[in-house]
Amino acid sequence: MDIISCCFVIAQAGEGSYTVRLMTEDAEPVESQFVANLDEASRLWRVISDIEAGNCRLDDLRDVGSQLWAGLLSGAIGPRFAALQSRASKTSPLHLRVQYPPDLEGIPWEALYDDINAADFLASHLHYCIIRDIAPEAIRFTKPPPLESEKLRVLVAIPEGSGLDVIHEWNNIHLTLSKLGDAVELERLDGQVTSDRLAEALQTGTYDIFHFVGHGEIDEDRRVAIRLNSPNGKNAEFWMEGETFASLFLDSGIRLVFLNCCLGAAASRSRSLSGLGPYLLRKGVPAIVAMQYEIADEVAVKFSESFYRTLLTSVQAGQPGAAIQEARAAVRRNAKESTVRGFVTPVLYLLSGYEKLFALVPPARPSVPPEAVQTAIIRPTTNELADLMDALREGRCIPVLGPGILKAGAMRSTLPPLSPRDLAEILARKSSYPRQEDFDLDNRAGEWIHTLLLQWVCQYYESKCRRFQLIRAIQEIYRNAQPPPLLTAIAAWNVPGIFYCQFDGLMEASVAGKEILIVNDVGQKLEIKLNTPLLINVRGSLSD
Repeated sequence: MDIISCCFVIAQAGEGSYTVRLMTEDAEPVESQFVANLDEASRLWRVISDIEAGNCRLDDLRDVGSQLWAGLLSGAIGPRFAALQSRASKTSPLHLRVQYPPDLEGIPWEALYDDINAADFLASHLHYCIIRDIAPEAIRFTKPPPLESEKLRVLVAIPEGSGLDVIHEWNNIHLTLSKLGDAVELERLDGQVTSDRLAEALQTGTYDIFHFVGHGEIDEDRRVAIRLNSPNGKNAEFWMEGETFASLFLDSGIRLVFLNCCLGAAASRSRSLSGLGPYLLRKGVPAIVAMQYEIADEVAVKFSESFYRTLLTSVQAGQPGAAIQEARAAVRRNAKESTVRGFVTPVLYLLSGYEKLFALVPPARPSVPPEAVQTAIIRPTTNELADLMDALREGRCIPVLGPGILKAGAMRSTLPPLSPRDLAEILARKSSYPRQEDFDLDNRAGEWIHTLLLQWVCQYYESKCRRFQLIRAIQEIYRNAQPPPLLTAIAAWNVPGIFYCQFDGLMEASVAGKEILIVNDVGQKLEIKLNTPLLINVRGSLSD
């Protein structure tokens, strides 16, 4: 594949004004004014703020993207770029590098929209690739990574207690990598992922790819932090500051860091190179994929699945630029109204000269081990969904809420309530549960076995103490849990009753103050009232 490359270098020219220079491989640079109005009082900036807050439609992204694109192509730059653009294709993609001053790090460059030639968002167009760039003088190393490798080593870090759909994401990665047979070695760092344990794994291993599944956040000063586990245990969290996190990768030899958590690409507006991406570039990692906004759990899973499939098993294997474009396109195809900005959320930092990170040839007949399990999903048709909605509106439907309801709509910047698997992990650690093979079985089998695993762990916990101690431990774990918005919404539905299959008390909290009869025990005496709905806690409740 022949890659065409250019770089837009934006520089501050005065108070609130900027210039842009187009640099190409085969011609002298051309420079012009950056004409988009990025004053904080401008309408464009207000729309950008709405996008950052998650209050946006596709038209808002198109509006911002087209204005940014017009700003980049002003003056003599437009004709020069048009000559490059005419050569772009899927087999010869055009890499658009964007270099900017610190105060423009928060701009959604991934929303660039060409309404004339491409007639599309460039982030999801397979003839292009949008890359965030930094000045070469900020990079301290020049040695390119070796392309050939006998074995690709991948480390996936999953701190416990995230409440995310980590099993789904793990199985997707496992399934994709299994197609490479012996050419790849996949390791999983889970359970209590403390800062010391992560540092030890990175220092003692020789990994090529590091994948992180979890949460990130920005504080009031817009400093990035990554959620790990605290060495103090008791389900405590430890938020590691972004620059400190990046220092773990110094001289690690890792070629790609994939941060599948919220806000990993977010940048402080007060400091240069303050996003995790630039930090990692400066520590010797040539390619970083990170998120600039909150990202829904389902979107993060879909994005990583498509990214690794292209990066590791396609004709474009080893090329992160091709992989991120395919993954952005997949996220856009599957976008809903609530996830419309998902395809512009992932960003790619990639050093020039590292467009191909490695060269691996999958075996002719890949063998998929039984550990890689795919779950069949049966989706209702449009007519079936309409009938279901009518039944709900007319009060003819009784919802049965399983544990998966707690993660529906989860964001990777906010901890959802604990799932049965999460609770089992915490109780297993508290009781020194001896059978790790049960968790390995759960990893392979999927969600259906989560409650069975929790039952095994609880039985073991109770065998080492008294039942009230087990109940007290579970109550303490759930002490500060709050109902997710979806449960609160369901509590307002016009239904004659709800079956709730968790014992965490969150559905009870959602219906607090409403006229509803709560049933926690099969022997409970009921005084049924006409038109009074029932909440049936199938497994009882922590409150009773």
